[in-house]
Amino acid sequence: MDGGNADFAGAKICPADHSYSKHHPTRHHGSCVDINLRLSYQLSTIDIPIVALITMKKIIYPGTFDPITNGHVDLVERATRLFDRIVVAIASSESKGPLFTLEERIDLAQQALAHLGDKVEVKGFNCLMVDFLHQCGAQAVLRGLRAVSDFEYEFQLANMNRALSANAESIFLTPAEKHSYISSSLVREIGSLGGDISAFVHPVVAAALKKKFNL
Repeated sequence: MDGGNADFAGAKICPADHSYSKHHPTRHHGSCVDINLRLSYQLSTIDIPIVALITMKKIIYPGTFDPITNGHVDLVERATRLFDRIVVAIASSESKGPLFTLEERIDLAQQALAHLGDKVEVKGFNCLMVDFLHQCGAQAVLRGLRAVSDFEYEFQLANMNRALSANAESIFLTPAEKHSYISSSLVREIGSLGGDISAFVHPVVAAALKKKFNL
């Protein structure tokens, strides 16, 4: 950008205070003033995040969540910055013989995600994921990738979902490095042996695991 006035998306930029107006600005005490619109502009960045200019949508985050871990919570927190609504979709998964019932897993997830407010909803489901996607009116499926080893399975799953429904898009996020090694199965195993799982799950989840294992 040169040192003089420049056009930014049809707006006149004023170098005096780095503000811009969509109409013809007039000088007022060293600033550009417009009664219809005045948005702050900085030379190195824009105060309004670019993501805020994108039309946000609804996404589902499916899984067994047996139980929900801090890694899951981290992914949902990241998703709230990208989407208007996130549905944490907890699969019944009876064939896996889950430790917690579906109702228990829903309750634990709701408590672990309560700090995120109305943007996050927790629901159980017992049908094809693509069918649940449409039932929720969502546009995409969120999946987490902890390591390269996750990719092959997730790639296959994403392609199968798209084969079942052409509109079933998949979006992948990675958790924070400190959560990248956490899995529900490891948490269950450590918990069953009396290990300290407080760093891996929400306190209500840790208490529920202790109760399940009579510890």
